Amino acid sequence: MIPAGRTAADTATAAGQLSITLRWQELEHLGARPISRPGARIRYWDQEQLRAAVQGHRVPLVALADPEALYTVPVEDQGLRDLVRDYVTFYLTGAGGPAGVTPDAQIPPAGTGVPYEGVELVGLYAEDEPALTEGEVVDVLAKVTASSGEETQALGLQLRLERAGGRWVICALARADEEDLLDVEEARLAIPVERRPTASSWRTYTAAKADATKTAGPRPDTVIFGVRFYKRSTIRRWDREERFLRGEKSTGGRPAGIKEAAPRPRNAERNLIAEQRRERVRAMLHVDPGLTAQQVGTELGVSREWGRKLLAEVKAEQGT
Repeated sequence: MIPAGRTAADTATAAGQLSITLRWQELEHLGARPISRPGARIRYWDQEQLRAAVQGHRVPLVALADPEALYTVPVEDQGLRDLVRDYVTFYLTGAGGPAGVTPDAQIPPAGTGVPYEGVELVGLYAEDEPALTEGEVVDVLAKVTASSGEETQALGLQLRLERAGGRWVICALARADEEDLLDVEEARLAIPVERRPTASSWRTYTAAKADATKTAGPRPDTVIFGVRFYKRSTIRRWDREERFLRGEKSTGGRPAGIKEAAPRPRNAERNLIAEQRRERVRAMLHVDPGLTAQQVGTELGVSREWGRKLLAEVKAEQGT
């Protein structure tokens, strides 16, 4: 992902612009990480991050393509958790106040108006457990659910915190932006899991065609390093308004007014598969109460997002 307002560079371009001769592994040793999706064919970097890393400055915070690839350690510090919960609630709803924020904090606008009515902190994660040392700087990933009316949305926000005067303070925040540029696979993963095309279907949808009107998927907004990128807003618009007008068939079902000849059996094949997966998750959760969505996905051979859905269903039925 290329975050909104940032400029990407491939490894050769970045090294040339910085007048250095480096391999990508050496760039990472400087403190900057690629912003390309893990496993992407072409590795690319954020130019502002690279300049800061080479000059020995603090690397600017960006929303990473796959933050969970870095932030895997649950944060147990209750004071830090309370600070993040209170600030994210204020940031997204306007309720409370911006306590614990440095005067020069780099905080992007939350958006026009106050879109959410309630926020719940689901989890807080870091690369390592933060140390209670004066001057300690730590980046964390806050997973929250934000509700507006009957709609609930899962959000991830990155925050940079610093230990100052014996307490934690917030000095930067990054969140998903409608102008973020997503590669083909990131664009697919941005579609809600219940409507997400399979990887093979998505490749067909987005395949370049001589006649662009015959492409069922969204048209790319730009091409960088030979890679097609889509704005987050483009994917949302396609999913909500265009997908059934651009060649994809909507789900069929019975014609209006026609009743089912007989009730569907509860042991239909797809129901059996779903129940078998949930049973497997129940067993895994019994063995490891700290089970993660990534572990579920890997064990069952499904995506992390689908693993998260199955894990949430099992935890909900167990009241945990």
